[in-house]
Amino acid sequence: MVKYETSAVTAKSGLSFVRDVIERSGNIFHKIEHENDLGIDAWIELIYDKTPSGKQIAVQIKSGNSFFDYNRERCHITIGTHRQYWEKYSIPVIGVVYSPELQKSFWINIKSYLKNYPSAKKIQFTISRANCLDHESMKTIFLQVINNKPPNLSLHDAINWLWSPKFDESAWGIRTLFQGYRIEIQIWEEFIRFFVEKPISEIPDVLIAYLADIPGHWDMLRSGSDLSNTTRSIASKLLNGFSMNEIIKLLHFIDKENVISRGSIGQSVEIILSSLPNIDSTLSEIIQDEGVELFYRECCAIIFTMHNQMQSIPLLQILANSGSQRCQWIIEDLEKFGGINPYQ
Repeated sequence: MVKYETSAVTAKSGLSFVRDVIERSGNIFHKIEHENDLGIDAWIELIYDKTPSGKQIAVQIKSGNSFFDYNRERCHITIGTHRQYWEKYSIPVIGVVYSPELQKSFWINIKSYLKNYPSAKKIQFTISRANCLDHESMKTIFLQVINNKPPNLSLHDAINWLWSPKFDESAWGIRTLFQGYRIEIQIWEEFIRFFVEKPISEIPDVLIAYLADIPGHWDMLRSGSDLSNTTRSIASKLLNGFSMNEIIKLLHFIDKENVISRGSIGQSVEIILSSLPNIDSTLSEIIQDEGVELFYRECCAIIFTMHNQMQSIPLLQILANSGSQRCQWIIEDLEKFGGINPYQ
């Protein structure tokens, strides 16, 4: 006797749920028939103000508890033979996992995941408010995030997201606060407290770029209106309270590939540090501290040299004598050109 398997019912429930969310939000859901399914279940056509945007998203949908680890708040999609198909697909591809138990679905950018994890056998991701796809979150969160825009959150909710233990919620909370509420003094108090209290691994790099907006970070792309003089003055006082611990913590955000260069996170760190009172004496102390990793001492040496040019050679020589080829090159440039500027 032919049987209609429960798995087929579950699969249909997931597809129906996602279709309903998409269509009730005023967008178009194009289902791909089963015989033509090569790893894509549907296309979503995005509509803005009742006008077709011309933007489409391909969707792979998985349904059921077998795709969830509820204890760890994670879900997964098996890659199988689909990797190259998804990677080469001509439009963005997202994976959606539907939970009948939660009556919610959660999504992941498949192309980005495959790029970041080239040897992965499964696409695994934590479920959160930032990647939830349901009727409530469709317009205020999903459509915003899918277009790399911050969610539409109130100030209270954005602060709540900022302090979330989930990294993606925290990162989107930071972006929402900066782009939507950056003129509010309160958000800078929250940003500084967040930086001081959180471990490095839980601080998104974007926060460092935003903190650099306090002294004025004109070389990097910014959103929102300029800070008022009052807001900038109060935020600057908060930055000026950084201790040696916070200064060394900042240095850990400089990546070893780009170091301090135009448009890098290292530039943000440099702009913050250069704005602090008596920073040269602190930089000098770190440069001479053998307990600090050589790379971060070199970064301090670059910033110190930007401020002091030829007068920096004795400190640079300390690091060159410790095996720093970078500082040896800086000395040679100083002697040849009389100064350095890492942004030229």
